[in-house]
Amino acid sequence: TEDGKGEMTMTVFPATGGTEYTVAEDVPEEWDLTEISCDGVDAEVDIPSVGFPVEPGDDVTCTFHNERKKATIIVMKETTGGDGTFTVESSSEDIGSFDLTTVEGSAERSFSVLIGDETTFSFEETDLPEGWVGSPDSCEVTVDPGETAICSLGNIKKARLIIEKDTIGGDGTFWF
Repeated sequence: TEDGKGEMTMTVFPATGGTEYTVAEDVPEEWDLTEISCDGVDAEVDIPSVGFPVEPGDDVTCTFHNERKKATIIVMKETTGGDGTFTVESSSEDIGSFDLTTVEGSAERSFSVLIGDETTFSFEETDLPEGWVGSPDSCEVTVDPGETAICSLGNIKKARLIIEKDTIGGDGTFWF
């Protein structure tokens, strides 16, 4: 195919009345055959093949519809010490930037992506909210068509310690 279109023409002869033909596609691994349609004949479709009778003078056109398999990328977020909203930037223009908001310490977002030349995807948290550290705050996954890859991100909320000092009978300097 070129620019999503391709054609193959076959001339069959001699066609005698009702000669049955079967055409099957050998589908490459990174593609799904989603539909076969035929014009000019009563065809029996059984993906990945189609069978039909041909009569002398028939002009039959069968179209095989393929879709490139997509891959799934799941970005998972785990937090320790609380919940928050975290911005994640992707190396893929199709995914772009997105927010993950944790509830009870976890969140996730799933993306269905076409795999072409790009098979490796990077994710990095940007502008961490105050009081949080990344653990880890970036990941990279490589995925093939039809597969699922998981990117795990984590954050830990910094603890806050307040020490109060009371004195009775005067002021003084105390070291902790």
